[in-house]
Amino acid sequence: MEFLKSIFEDKALTYADLEAKLKDSKDIKLANLASGKYVDKDKFDKVELKANDLETQLKTANDTIKGFKDLDVEGLKKGVADWEKKYKDDTATLNEKLTNQTKSSKIEIALLGAKAKNTKAVKALLDESKISLDGDNLLGINEQLEAIKKDNAYLFDDGKPNNPPAPYGGEPASGNDDDLSKWMAEAGLPPQNNNKQ
Repeated sequence: MEFLKSIFEDKALTYADLEAKLKDSKDIKLANLASGKYVDKDKFDKVELKANDLETQLKTANDTIKGFKDLDVEGLKKGVADWEKKYKDDTATLNEKLTNQTKSSKIEIALLGAKAKNTKAVKALLDESKISLDGDNLLGINEQLEAIKKDNAYLFDDGKPNNPPAPYGGEPASGNDDDLSKWMAEAGLPPQNNNKQ
């Protein structure tokens, strides 16, 4: 979500402010998904992969047909059988690629939904062989995520601010300037100069 930092600039925006900032943006476009103007990247990637693979299959088929012109009937029958086998194998490979791509995308979405701070680090802890797709549903990921959260909570955003440790066993700071001043006074430190330039 780094691309949103330049839009929000660490402040809240009204809808009108957001709309004005996005009006001339080349990187971010607002769209009503119900209108069908937006195509999910995963769906686009699948269609592109399928189209590229079909184009390759068509070229191979045309080259094969040109080669059949000089063959005898028995050679032609063998060539057709070989081509059928290759087509079935290529189709199975393509379907496997599409399934793996969908599974990978859904795992990434699940990790973002679980508020993983670093999806690559959390994904490395998953045993993907125990995760499967049932239609659009991922099976076996929730149990693994719960175990990872339990053992490695630091990899997930819990929504709590990262405050400095408590001074000498005192109460932890809550993150605002008054608490910081109080914390510094308890620690015997000089007051902080908050003049911003």
